[in-house]
Amino acid sequence: GDQLSVAVDMARSDVYVVAQESEAALAGPPLRTSWKRLGSIPEGARVLVCGSLDRTGDQPVIRATTTAPVLAVFYDGPLSTLVRRCIWSGRQLNEYWNPATPAALAGGTLALVILAYFILSRPADRLVAQVTIALASLPAIPLLPPGVGLFYVYRRGWRRGRLLRALRDVLQLPYLFETASARVEDDANGEYTARMVDADEGDALRAAGVLCVDTLVAGWPNQLRPFARILPGRRQTQTPRSYYYLFESSRPVDRDAELFEPMLTTDEPQRQSVQCARWARRYEIVSTLLLIVGIVLNLGLFLVVVNVLL
Repeated sequence: GDQLSVAVDMARSDVYVVAQESEAALAGPPLRTSWKRLGSIPEGARVLVCGSLDRTGDQPVIRATTTAPVLAVFYDGPLSTLVRRCIWSGRQLNEYWNPATPAALAGGTLALVILAYFILSRPADRLVAQVTIALASLPAIPLLPPGVGLFYVYRRGWRRGRLLRALRDVLQLPYLFETASARVEDDANGEYTARMVDADEGDALRAAGVLCVDTLVAGWPNQLRPFARILPGRRQTQTPRSYYYLFESSRPVDRDAELFEPMLTTDEPQRQSVQCARWARRYEIVSTLLLIVGIVLNLGLFLVVVNVLL
């Protein structure tokens, strides 16, 4: 079709950079930057822009609105995998940590240390001073022995929960389309078709590079291999399969120009997604409990040491 040039007003914009697909690139969130810090852009750079289209002038312009900035994603690799890569890696490594957290912790710790210094000058408030010192040391308490072992177990479990939630969201991709509902069926008139295919066709599609959830899981041997056992339908993959679920565009398209990629699953994605969410919640609850146990254990020992020293 005819090509149309559209300008983009980057005055208020969120800019992200997504690298090519690799284990290292997907281990953390995409790089977030600003338009001013981005510097020069090489010719032919690929970018996906989302914003409000303004057609009042001679040339259409994508601008920010009062409620939503322009979203610009610079990326490498095929466009068809971009949404999946953003979903897979887009979560923060710790969703309870934000840019204000370090400053808040430092300010709170300094305030408690100063308060403890003045309280120590009053012998009658010795216990209050000990508790204040312990609270001031709370950010470092989990990193002290013997609770530091539980802290690393917490980190590992939290990381697994993060990956499971990412896998849950990837499995929801077929249901972004109105034609793909929780009940898998053909819809030849839709933009996205959901249907069952036999083993021969499914294996041929996998060999041709179509994304399969099992392949995605197998690509993370150190992180997701334990999770492969919990996905519904996984046991069936230990023996030759007789069918797959295929989600693909219902019209012939160029995969490099299509925003969503075809997907093969060994079971209905909705069921697999629910299972991933359930296990992610379990990992997060157990990890949080272990962190609390480690903090309480270390805090008790720390108070004993402070009592002896003071």
